Amino acid sequence: MSTMTTLSHPSSSSLTIPATQNTAPVFSFSCLYTHDLRRKQKRWQDGLLRFHTFNKRIMVYDLPRNFIGDTFWRESQALQDGDDLELEKGILVQVGEQVEKTVTDLSGLLEKRTPKRPVAEDPRESQRSGWEGSGADAIAR
Repeated sequence: MSTMTTLSHPSSSSLTIPATQNTAPVFSFSCLYTHDLRRKQKRWQDGLLRFHTFNKRIMVYDLPRNFIGDTFWRESQALQDGDDLELEKGILVQVGEQVEKTVTDLSGLLEKRTPKRPVAEDPRESQRSGWEGSGADAIAR
């Protein structure tokens, strides 16, 4: 479960985080989105864009907070007001002004990523327990 802390002043701080840090900022932007990619007169709708700096994931929601779509930011420069992008579902998004910055605790996520290696069984044990008590040998006994 991730814990979020809301910071009072949105700022345009760096979008990169150190690898040893257990928290990551999440920036919220107002945005406009449309499903009309080919239409000349596009019908724009208001929404909220959340940018997760940990994995550069962009998630777009409508005003009642219903999920619209997502994608990953592949540019080297920071996401900012005025950027245009297309979601994986074929939705065009225009990024508006930054409205909020929250900090998300990543400790639960980072714990899940460390793979625990299973203890290797002795290969001689698996050979012994294989077919000993089954088949024709079990009937003959």
